[in-house]
Amino acid sequence: MHPSIYSLPVISLLLILFSPAPSFAIDKCLHNGHVTYTDLPCPEGSDTEPFTGEVAPATDTAGAKRRYLADQKKLRQVLKENQLQDRQSQHDAGIAARLNKQEMDKQNRCKKLDARRKAAQQNQVNNKHGNNKQIDRAKLLTQRAEDNYSEQCGDAAH
Repeated sequence: MHPSIYSLPVISLLLILFSPAPSFAIDKCLHNGHVTYTDLPCPEGSDTEPFTGEVAPATDTAGAKRRYLADQKKLRQVLKENQLQDRQSQHDAGIAARLNKQEMDKQNRCKKLDARRKAAQQNQVNNKHGNNKQIDRAKLLTQRAEDNYSEQCGDAAH
């Protein structure tokens, strides 16, 4: 046989083996905490990154360690942010509870001051036929009760 007959299939085989593989667009999808690789569009609501095909060989332990450490750093950062959000939520809840308690305390204080004011007004009515000293004292106590209520609760008439 002539060498040229064998050379054609060998050259064809070599061209096929060493030609670049067809490139397909592959995306890296992160959806609900899971990573998938697909040549289809990623599901709606997922993060999409083009997959470059750059994967460290299994023997690249230094690269794997760097990626692992970077992932650990990201994880710590996310956990720290979550803790800060939890603390802020607890802080906000504590503030709301204190404000609510302060408002309840003010309402109770105003109820007591209103009762004292009404009692002073009733005492003034009851003493309108008394002597001048009793009448003046009843007026003074009523005025003090009105002023105290107005100062603490914000209005003069309830």
